[in-house]
Amino acid sequence: MKLVIVSDIHGYQEKLKKVIELETNYDCIISCGDNQIDTSSFEEVIFVKGNCDFNSYLDDEIILNLNGVKFLILHGHNEKVKYGYQKLIDYATGKKVNVVLFGHTHVKALFTKNDILFINPGSLGYNNSYTIYEDGKVTFKKVG
Repeated sequence: MKLVIVSDIHGYQEKLKKVIELETNYDCIISCGDNQIDTSSFEEVIFVKGNCDFNSYLDDEIILNLNGVKFLILHGHNEKVKYGYQKLIDYATGKKVNVVLFGHTHVKALFTKNDILFINPGSLGYNNSYTIYEDGKVTFKKVG
């Protein structure tokens, strides 16, 4: 299973298009919020709402079960991740998930706590960063 994970696009729609062109054979593309683009133009992407996605119809979070792995996808602003991860860790532990995909900080992060893998791909819009999750392996990448 191959997931392409982005976050914090902040209106840089062309960068998302470039990632979609670069990556092949993926099962799913996920955006962890602060999209600020016309999300209906990207039917292949699963989007959640970030704190900058004003008047958005998107869900604040989504739980996906893929190949026996339970993913929690959210932006992270409600869990105040800019001030630490404990609130997010507690929330994810209560949800009984295996992997958490989040954004908001614009900083890449990868750590495990309470047997849960936490991944923040950084900001596609500002730092050109995104992440590949493939069969449990995480790779941080950049789009030029």
